[in-house]
Amino acid sequence: MRNSILKYTIALTMLIGLVVGPPVGKPGGAVQTAVAADIPITDVSGLWYSSFGNVNLKVEGQDSNGEAVVSGSWHDGTVQIVYARFQPRTVGSALTIEYYVPARKHYGYAEFKLDASRTVLTGKYYETDQAGDWVLRRGAGFRPTTLGKLNTITALGQNKRSTVLTNVTGVWDSTFGPVELQSSGYSLGVQVNGKFTRPDGNVGKIVSGTFVRDPKGGLLKFQYVTPWNKQSGSGTFRPDSHIPDRQLLGIYDEGGQKGEWILSRPLTK
Repeated sequence: MRNSILKYTIALTMLIGLVVGPPVGKPGGAVQTAVAADIPITDVSGLWYSSFGNVNLKVEGQDSNGEAVVSGSWHDGTVQIVYARFQPRTVGSALTIEYYVPARKHYGYAEFKLDASRTVLTGKYYETDQAGDWVLRRGAGFRPTTLGKLNTITALGQNKRSTVLTNVTGVWDSTFGPVELQSSGYSLGVQVNGKFTRPDGNVGKIVSGTFVRDPKGGLLKFQYVTPWNKQSGSGTFRPDSHIPDRQLLGIYDEGGQKGEWILSRPLTK
């Protein structure tokens, strides 16, 4: 009886082995585990040439996501890069930047891909209502290098990605001078009032307004009066889709006369 049970057990074990087979993986049944490739990080620091002026970049370290934190400027240092990340582990090694143009007091956004030679960054820029191609190139004979282990930066300051707009109060630079908004309550959105000061010193009064969040990122509307010419008008704004908490793109309507009105957060020092 015992021998019969033993023979049955052995036969059943062999049958299961034939049906199930060894674990999928290397020959011999060893289970194969996927190991992430340690991709070298190209050093994008240094000078890049472009049709919009020379761009200087510097890799400062990495953030908590393992992306290289980059700082820099262009146009001989007059245009500051306020946010930049280089992602060497994405297809094409992506570089994204947000920059501030002090002459126009507004922000722009650009994204690039590094080519196979690692000496050309091909991309596009988006600046208020403008967009176009932007190519950065290393100088002739440049030899790309790779970076070693990067230090993780925890205190990023303003070098953070612009995300959703949650607060419109405070000071904004604008097409027609500084705009100051303050909260006056809440009713179907944040109620605001305030003022704007034109370059000639005239002060317009923002009588009332509302900011509400919506699927497009938010909508700010306010009504204003201009005592110097006894006129009144309205402004309607939406967050810039590329840099929503740094910039609002809008239109003013004053007695049927309409035009562009851009609000941008002052660059922190």
